[in-house]
Amino acid sequence: MSYLSILKLRCLWFHVPNTHSGGVRWGAKLKSMGLRAGVADLVFFLPGGRAVCMELKTPKGRLSDRQKEFRESCADLGVGYVVCRSMEDVEEALRGWKLI
Repeated sequence: MSYLSILKLRCLWFHVPNTHSGGVRWGAKLKSMGLRAGVADLVFFLPGGRAVCMELKTPKGRLSDRQKEFRESCADLGVGYVVCRSMEDVEEALRGWKLI
């Protein structure tokens, strides 16, 4: 997030804090407020009204079933989705989206 914050990205972006450790009650409250399992870590609104999503994983990290479902929903709607496993992957995605 620090890296993205210092860049002069030509878009609106935000992190989706989709993890919690507040117990069952807190999880139920978050779900009632719209929390959705599997949502990508970062969402970018690009010039022209397009949206793209970025999931951040460790080099060996795998998508959960819910993350795979979210990725498929993005594909069905024409929303870009990428999994990044390194800073180089992040840069490549940002360049591909013409944000840097």
